Amino acid sequence: VTIWADTGFQGIDKQHPNTQIPKKGTRKRPLSPEQKQENKIISGIRITVEHAIAGIKRLGCMTQILRNRRPFIDDTFLLLKRRSLECPSQNSVKFTSITETPLFHY
Repeated sequence: VTIWADTGFQGIDKQHPNTQIPKKGTRKRPLSPEQKQENKIISGIRITVEHAIAGIKRLGCMTQILRNRRPFIDDTFLLLKRRSLECPSQNSVKFTSITETPLFHY
């Protein structure tokens, strides 16, 4: 398993040998063009994970407690989140499209 970490996780490569971390440059030792290209590739891979985490935070289903919930509602929320991640252009997923009854009664 490869770990794709950002520069905040310096030192994780000592604990896990298969880690990809962007290189850091300094004023006295700037990054070479090859290192910059490698950082760009690592960032391109990591951005999909960052967008997925942002989507979960935006939905709020992993942080809020649902009271008086119906059976299998957790599975329904995770299925909806997975569906929205697979189809990013269809962000307006209707909650009643997967279950036959509405999820909430007001």
